[in-house]
Amino acid sequence: MLFTTLLMMVQVVILGRFLEPAEYGVLALIMIIIGLGEIFVNFGLSEAIVQNEVNSSIQLSSLYIANIIFSIVVFLFSAVLIWLFFPYHEHIVLCTVAMSSVVINSVCLQFKALCQRDFLFNLLAKIEIISYLAGFLSLLVALANGFGLWSVIIGFLTRIVISVLLHVLNAVKMNWFPAFHFKLNQINEQLKFGFNLLGANLLNYVSSRFDQAVVAAILGPTALGYYSMAFNLVIQPMQKLNLVVTKVAFPVLSRLQNNRDDLTKGYIHVLLAVVLVNTPIMLSLCYLAPEFVGPVLGDNWLPVVVLLQILSFYALMRSTGNAGATLVMATGKAALLFKWNMFVTALQPLVIVLSARFGGVEDVAIALVILQLTLLFIWYQYVIVESIGKCLKKYVLTIFAPAFIFGLLLFIIEQFGSFIEEQSPMYKIVWVMLTCLIYFISILILVKRGYLFNVKKEN
Repeated sequence: MLFTTLLMMVQVVILGRFLEPAEYGVLALIMIIIGLGEIFVNFGLSEAIVQNEVNSSIQLSSLYIANIIFSIVVFLFSAVLIWLFFPYHEHIVLCTVAMSSVVINSVCLQFKALCQRDFLFNLLAKIEIISYLAGFLSLLVALANGFGLWSVIIGFLTRIVISVLLHVLNAVKMNWFPAFHFKLNQINEQLKFGFNLLGANLLNYVSSRFDQAVVAAILGPTALGYYSMAFNLVIQPMQKLNLVVTKVAFPVLSRLQNNRDDLTKGYIHVLLAVVLVNTPIMLSLCYLAPEFVGPVLGDNWLPVVVLLQILSFYALMRSTGNAGATLVMATGKAALLFKWNMFVTALQPLVIVLSARFGGVEDVAIALVILQLTLLFIWYQYVIVESIGKCLKKYVLTIFAPAFIFGLLLFIIEQFGSFIEEQSPMYKIVWVMLTCLIYFISILILVKRGYLFNVKKEN
């Protein structure tokens, strides 16, 4: 987890050194399109395997074939749309080639789900590390040979291919490789669950990426490049860390779905784990951004500083939704998640379009922070309460207490550090490291005394 997260961060920095902001903006748009295709390809069937603990060979074979068929249809349909509507005509071939990843990746989607269902997380981590390292090395080789934007796609496809090969080899070893049986009536329940989850995931993805699409359409590729750079620096580590937590939490919460008290405790534990990990990362990025964006990325990326500081708070609040989404999926209430994402998808575009039309890229980021803070409490009332009942005090404390503790500690330590006459940017790293150390010690004390993990039901 830590290795791949660091590797992704290093890759973002390297791309910042090799690509201009406008090129990075084009790349961001291509990755948005690929992400959309991947949601359609999965169709929620991987989650259905875990949530329903599917074991039937006929069902698994039918689900596997369905995934392959979906991937081919999605690729062909997407390729036509790309050639007709992609705004940067000189990159149409690049985008189409990158889109082929949805077909390649579909070969191993079910194998990943089976590993998750059977708690083979060490194996998943090993495959991920090997594939990410292979992709990173191929990216470096391609950049060194002057392939520009194509370098990113080469690295991306290399990672996908290596991951697929390793998962296929493991599937053969575990006797998971499906037979060529397809019976639609055997997977009706999984398709129903998957359809609701597809709708929820699709709406969630559209709402989470709509800001980038609007920035590209209204403010242009250079503004999108700045925005996407800041967005990736805060979102990628958050998503990577959350993915590990939710992968473990999903099968665990699924097995607790019939016990409301245990499910409530499990959800709070997952939420706290997500917040505890993300808080020091996001607030440290916010604190260190002014000192290190220029030296690390280059002076042409200086507009990213303010965006990075604003979006770090957005990413921290948004990370809490992953725990709730895992809870909803574990209880089989994908329809509830779908309704929520319909609400957000209807509300968020209005906020983003208005902020982009009457302001700039920084105004879009500020609007997202305000909106996300508001949604935290609406999410609790209409999703969390519906799933596990009332737990408002614990919900609020779990989300905001770690950020308050870390922020207060950092402020105190910096005040002591201000007595040092000659300071360099390295001192700020020292302040952050000391803050992280004291922060985790404080959290451990609070946990040991039951202030954070002592979950009691509220009336």
